[in-house]
Amino acid sequence: ELVGQIWRMKKGSDRRIRQGHTRVFSHEIASSIKNFRGHEVVELQDFDGNFLARGYGNLASKIIFRAMSFSSAEKNPLSLASLQNKLLSAWRKRHELHFSSSFRLCFSEADEIPGLIIDRYLVEGDGEFKNQDHQVFAVQILTSGIQRNLPDVLSLLQKVCETAHAEGMSLVNWQRTSVVLRNDVGIRKLEGLDVEPPRFLKVISGYEATQSWIKIKHVGLNTDILMNCDLYQGQKTGFFLDQIGNISVVAKELENKFSSLDFKSAESFRILDLCCYVGHWSVQIGTLLKNKNIPVHSTLVDVSKDALLRAQKNMEQAGLSFEIQTRDVLKGLDVLPSQGFDLVIADPPAFVKAKKDLPTGKHAYQKLNSQAFRLVKPGGYVVSCSCSGLISEDDLQSAVSKAIQKNQVAAKLIGKGGPAADHPKIPGFSEGSYLKMLLHQVD
Repeated sequence: ELVGQIWRMKKGSDRRIRQGHTRVFSHEIASSIKNFRGHEVVELQDFDGNFLARGYGNLASKIIFRAMSFSSAEKNPLSLASLQNKLLSAWRKRHELHFSSSFRLCFSEADEIPGLIIDRYLVEGDGEFKNQDHQVFAVQILTSGIQRNLPDVLSLLQKVCETAHAEGMSLVNWQRTSVVLRNDVGIRKLEGLDVEPPRFLKVISGYEATQSWIKIKHVGLNTDILMNCDLYQGQKTGFFLDQIGNISVVAKELENKFSSLDFKSAESFRILDLCCYVGHWSVQIGTLLKNKNIPVHSTLVDVSKDALLRAQKNMEQAGLSFEIQTRDVLKGLDVLPSQGFDLVIADPPAFVKAKKDLPTGKHAYQKLNSQAFRLVKPGGYVVSCSCSGLISEDDLQSAVSKAIQKNQVAAKLIGKGGPAADHPKIPGFSEGSYLKMLLHQVD
């Protein structure tokens, strides 16, 4: 059984944690910390000795404490039983929200396990299970506290998988499950951890993770779509699951547009998908319009040739009309025709990764969106995204407003978005709201 430690906060430093924030910084701790081995549960108290939270600590990080429970009744939130219960609770919440194929199972602080990311992918039959779907858990351990206190990821996931299967939340059992550890992210360095190459903890016979065909819920149709991606070394854990909600916002707007119009134009609805990665936006929107017998043609742009090869596979799989262009979106868009597209999607990688990058990052968002509003047709739509946690929604709106002014067009903000519902938000923890989306229509 773990032996706990008690840490007290400086007088007046407990306001954030009382509001639901999960992180405490080293300068906020009043008590002297001795003989801390990293495996202990830490009880956080205010200056007067009143209980605040329990969690884990890391003396080597500026974030010295991370809360896992605000309940005094939960004595050991790091126990295997507690972690299992938290993951099963997270799965039940996703199930209630009708996430059944691929989704984020554990979103760190929002699911009371800060430092742990688990994405669950439903993969079309492959290898030993050619005619049966199987699943892949892609796991990222981002903090020292979780790395030290979760030595056996497989035992944890096996119990969670078997319970979810028994409760009918999943049709896939443990035998048809692979687990890949994706500790190949630089943020681990801030915790004093090594960046590790990806590795399988468990893999079913014959499964080729770099050519996975995952099933993603379609935002407007009662079906799944297939997307080719790399679950072994692709960006994030291989796919951007967090954009599902934002794609849904845009899809609903287009459904409203076409249900209120007698759209019989022989001319295709033209989509420009900037920083397309593997083409998720284009496949989702294109499939929706195609299902409504609306001709649609997408131009997919990315700087990565590998991503574009997958995007090509995904568009071909969906039977959609498209073209591929390898370009740097901040340098190579001048050749595209002004007012040539009905929908322009600007979904770049994080332009701001540290506070020192803020000025250049804000300028990059303005520059990209200036091109987007140059390229959209009158009456068309522009999707502006930012996944930079340090860029606020106001920052993004400011960059987009400047882009609109530069192009001397009039546009209305008609929709907003953020991470999908399988990436829940918790009150008082703004860091969880990293993804922003603004949808404008040009008059």
